[in-house]
Amino acid sequence: MSFNEEVKKELSSVNPLSKHCRRAEEAGIAFCAVKQGKHNGKNGVDKNHTAELQSLTDDPESFDALREMIKKTCCMRSFLRGAFISSGSINNPSGDYHFEITAPTEKKAEFLKDIMASFGLNGKISERKNRPMVYLKDADEISDMLSVMEASVSMMNFENERILKSLRNDVNRKVNCEAANIRKTVAAAEKQLKDISLIEEKIGLLGLNDQLREVAELRMRYPEKSLSELGELMEPKLGRSGVNHRMEKIGAVADSLRNEAQ
Repeated sequence: MSFNEEVKKELSSVNPLSKHCRRAEEAGIAFCAVKQGKHNGKNGVDKNHTAELQSLTDDPESFDALREMIKKTCCMRSFLRGAFISSGSINNPSGDYHFEITAPTEKKAEFLKDIMASFGLNGKISERKNRPMVYLKDADEISDMLSVMEASVSMMNFENERILKSLRNDVNRKVNCEAANIRKTVAAAEKQLKDISLIEEKIGLLGLNDQLREVAELRMRYPEKSLSELGELMEPKLGRSGVNHRMEKIGAVADSLRNEAQ
């Protein structure tokens, strides 16, 4: 079962206790139905009200009457729940975050957007296959929307997946960063070894002063070690920046020898 199906299954199991909330949910289902008299998915919808509600909401002049019907916060929750059951969808949170409710008309999409805004949700309107939709892409807002619609289990599953996704992303970033650092270290060590080999070939390591020769010999002995690790092997110990400074001097000597050979 997809995450979208799980959410709709949970929402379909919500049974509003009050008559006004049940009617608000029915209004949400009818409001987003593509064809008059059609509804999507929830048992217990009073079909006798469906055509009446759809007739009411299809008329732009009657939006005020609908707003009056769902003016209570609990009824707005129920209305949005019905609208999502009727024509909503939500992506699995392991992928891209996306929540949407499609509407038959642009004015209905605007109405849905306004109701969502009552809960601090900044819905955007777009169009797909000539049908407007109100959508959310912010993970926090999608989580809040699930809570608004009273899909508490789905909201917790959504949050758990967000945490796992964040942890996986953090691990991947660290692995990529470490891999990049390793590549940089290997590339730097290869250049240093080439510089040292050139110096040894042209003038011998005895042509370097004691400090530079010590670093050069350690690098040749331990080509895999980082500069910090080489510094730990020196007597007295030397920090990374100190070792790097001496390597730069060795590089300058090698560059000078290359220039002379040209």
